[in-house]
This record gives sequence, structure tokens and C-alpha cells, in this order.
Amino acid sequence: AYYMTSMTIDWNFNDGSSASSNAYVENAVENKRTVYFDVHLETGELVYSSPYLPVGETIAGIQLDKVLEKGDYPAVITYHLVDDDHQEITSVSVAITIHILN
Repeated sequence: AYYMTSMTIDWNFNDGSSASSNAYVENAVENKRTVYFDVHLETGELVYSSPYLPVGETIAGIQLDKVLEKGDYPAVITYHLVDDDHQEITSVSVAITIHILN
């Protein structure tokens, strides 16, 4: 099995409480499963949880669930692939960097 990611890996935010100017995550049409994803800083702190994302849909203008101070934050986005009852089947993780500019 495979999962195709389509996303930006450097997420830019004007400040810690604004939506990102470039962050997007797409559940590519080549995939077979609905997903949701979580974003954790390398410290393990959860900073974003998405809604379910059906195949072929995109989330853009992402706003973090936690306000961060100015700086660069190494993070991990974990995709949770779910079945028709929204039960997790498997997951896959990708490294990203969150940039808070002001």
C-alpha cells in the first residue's frame, strides 16, 4: 500500500495567531482513503488537528490551534488514514518546518 502526499513542507505565518500564507495539504485523488492529520512540534506538543479530508480535497489557509512566538519550529505532520467508519487503519508522518515571521 502507499499514500501520496501533496503539501507544502515550509509553512509560513505572518504571526502566531494568523492563518498561513502558503500551508496546504491535499488528499490526492490517487489515494483511496479519507485522512485527518495532526501537527506536533519536535517537542511533542500538538499545535494543529485537521478535520477529515476526503480524497481529492484540500485544506489551505491553515491556522494553528496554538499561538506560537516568532521563530522557526521543526515539526511533524502525521496523516491518519481511516476506513468508512472513521477508524484509523494506518498512519504516515512527514517532517515540516513552521515559520512564524513576526
